[in-house]
Amino acid sequence: MIDRPPAAQDPVPPEAAWQAGLLSASAGIAGGVVLVAALAGAFAEPGIEAQRLLRGWLIGLALALEIGVWLSARRGRLTLSARLQLIGGWAALGFGLSVFGGIGGIGGLGPGAYLLLAALASLLWSAPASLAFAGLCGLTPLAMAWAEAGLAGYPILPRPPVGPVPGSGLWLQVLPLALLTGTLPLALGRLRRLLVAQQDALRDQAHRRERLEAELAARDRELTRTRSRLREEIDDRTVALAALQASAGGLDHARRRLDAILAYLPRLVLYETRGGASAIVGNVEGLLGYPADSFDGGRTGFIDLLHPEDAAAQREGFAAWEAAGRQGVLGQEYRCRRADGSYIWLQDYTVEARAEDGSPYLAGALIDVSERRRAEAERERFTRQLRTAAETAERLGAILDPERLMRETVELMQARFELYHVHVYLFDREQQQLRVRAGTGEAGRRMVEAGHAIPLAAERSLVARAARLERVVLVDDVAGDPHHLPNPLLPATRSEVALPLRASGAIIGVLDVQDDQPGRFGPSDLDTFGTLAGQIGVAIENARLFAEMQSVMERLREVDRLKSEFLANMSHELRTPLNSIIGYAELMLMGINGEIDLESRKDLQAIFDNGQQLLELINDLLDLAKIEAGRMRLDAEDVMVGTLLEEVRRRNAGLLLKKPIQMTIEVAPGLPLLRVDRLRIEQVLNNLVSNAVKFTESGQIWLRAYPDGEAICLEVEDTGIGIEAAGLDSVFEKFRQADGSFTRRAKGTGLGLAITRHLVEMHGGTIEVQSRVDAGTIFTVRLPIQPSEPGKPLRAMFGLTPKEVEA
Repeated sequence: MIDRPPAAQDPVPPEAAWQAGLLSASAGIAGGVVLVAALAGAFAEPGIEAQRLLRGWLIGLALALEIGVWLSARRGRLTLSARLQLIGGWAALGFGLSVFGGIGGIGGLGPGAYLLLAALASLLWSAPASLAFAGLCGLTPLAMAWAEAGLAGYPILPRPPVGPVPGSGLWLQVLPLALLTGTLPLALGRLRRLLVAQQDALRDQAHRRERLEAELAARDRELTRTRSRLREEIDDRTVALAALQASAGGLDHARRRLDAILAYLPRLVLYETRGGASAIVGNVEGLLGYPADSFDGGRTGFIDLLHPEDAAAQREGFAAWEAAGRQGVLGQEYRCRRADGSYIWLQDYTVEARAEDGSPYLAGALIDVSERRRAEAERERFTRQLRTAAETAERLGAILDPERLMRETVELMQARFELYHVHVYLFDREQQQLRVRAGTGEAGRRMVEAGHAIPLAAERSLVARAARLERVVLVDDVAGDPHHLPNPLLPATRSEVALPLRASGAIIGVLDVQDDQPGRFGPSDLDTFGTLAGQIGVAIENARLFAEMQSVMERLREVDRLKSEFLANMSHELRTPLNSIIGYAELMLMGINGEIDLESRKDLQAIFDNGQQLLELINDLLDLAKIEAGRMRLDAEDVMVGTLLEEVRRRNAGLLLKKPIQMTIEVAPGLPLLRVDRLRIEQVLNNLVSNAVKFTESGQIWLRAYPDGEAICLEVEDTGIGIEAAGLDSVFEKFRQADGSFTRRAKGTGLGLAITRHLVEMHGGTIEVQSRVDAGTIFTVRLPIQPSEPGKPLRAMFGLTPKEVEA
């Protein structure tokens, strides 16, 4: 049995009861608020900043109320009920703090036990049972407090004061419990919803787990298949490795054979390039001067060693080959730099090959073709020199002036062969010295003007030695030659070659060639210069002979001119007595002195005939002399072509009576007037008709006239014996006749056609001949049509300006 303390021993004054009720209510309210705030925070989003601020404010308010209640209790005596309620409030506050912020409280089962429960509540914050456990931890201290008070005999509710105290009724003490118990349905509803959400989350997790298990099973199957493939590939590679190992001995043997072959071919290198790395097999050190492993791994590429002038062409050729799909073999030649800095020519053959795995790579061979390139360059140089020599000789051969020939010789040689200086010396046999006649540049001009000469006996002269020894003398470096005599006008001379010039087997001079580089002249240069020196010697001799011949011809022309002038001046003196002889013989034949006997008639007839022939000869000679002396005058007049031809037939009618020959005239209609010298054109046609009658025994002779562009053609055709083809070129030359008995019987001077050609050309025309043996001959005179210009000499019309004197 519990002892109840007597009422007198626990007096409760009204003021104290009022204070205890007020404080108890305040603590209960604070504890309930904190508990509600804690429960509300338990189901809220902790990440929302506004809720955190609200919860913090509520906790701060409740803590302030509890602290105030606690301070008030320390100043006055409280009943057991008030104290228990205060402890419950502290417990609720501690629970709220522990649930919301993880801070322990004091009250209920004691500080240590409750702090442990509060810590457990904080640890179970995210678990589904944390809400129920937290509520139990908060309500248990309050219930135990009330139970303890009742068992001890203390009134559970404080007694009311003596008088009605405002706010001191039963409701003041029940309010905290009501607040606490009123929140339980709300908490239970929230707990139920939380449990439902938790079940949904569990179901979702189960579904996710099923999906993950299915995915895991699929991945496991794929992993199994992959392991199978890897195992098969490992097996295949094991077999391939075994095959490679089996063939390694054969490859090593082939490699040794290849090395042995390449050892006999020091100018051949094989290479392959894979993925930017290069590998070389062969005597690369002997070929390029680099160590054998310099090109392994692509440390030194061929592109970096190419000559700058060849690199662009090599890249373009390789790019074109790649653009074409790497078809066929790519062949290129380029210069490659050796380790010592020199360059060699390489022939590069590149192909695309396939590796064991099918990947493409480049393989090729490098061949040293420097010797071939040097031989080709030498051959091209020699060919170019020969071509230059031939062109030079051809050009010089057309020059017949000796001085001009020698000047152009040295200039052409210097320009074509890129030489320092070239000189030509001619040999003066009387003075036994070699005198320079032509030289290049200012030095050559000054030497020629100064009359520079070298005695034939001079020892310190390459030119004199070449002339004395009659052979080529070469000095590769004149600086160390004791026989070289320096020329102050040519200070840069380093190499020199002197070549004798020959003509008709004799030395006529020396060709001196100099250059400013030592060792400039090789075997091909000496061969070319020797050939050219021989041609120059002949050309100089020919030019000299031509000059002499020109001098002789000039003298002969002067003699001929004097002869022509003499004949022209003697024309009257020659023809006057001859005309008298012919005239008296004709009168005597006519019987002017009476009848003459037959014998005398024959003699007179011979005198008359020979006189006529002699007169014809004299007339031809005088005409030719006048033409050659430029003293024949042409009197131009307008002539009708048809009338001209009729006059020619009338004059030759007597000749036609002696032979069965018929003459026909054919004149094209509408021909214009010809402005010519009538007598001279009649002379031309008479000569042609006379020849036609002379060389035609019987048949036909045609006189034709027809237009031909800006000219009129006068044509004489016969059916006589014709002219051989070999004689057509010389038919218009003086004193030339066709051979044969018939020609001798027909007689003639051989001047008629020569005079005919001159007369036609004096009119600005041309004459041509066509003939076949036994088929006749055709002479065609082509005279230009000139407008009528009265008073203007005909020769002036045709641009002819020889002397014009009276015949």
